[in-house]
Amino acid sequence: MLRLFSYILLFFSFNLYAENGFCIQTSGYIEMNMRDKMINDLNIKSQDIDLERTKI
Repeated sequence: MLRLFSYILLFFSFNLYAENGFCIQTSGYIEMNMRDKMINDLNIKSQDIDLERTKI
């Protein structure tokens, strides 16, 4: 029972911490990962286009 209460307390303190900038940092990190993935996809597509050009 005490462990459950401490988890709830930890959760609420984490939420307060998240409102004060942590949330912004994590969302920025996710956006950076998405951007890197998009850049990699674009690089792969451009390489495929270059391969098609060399075939012609």
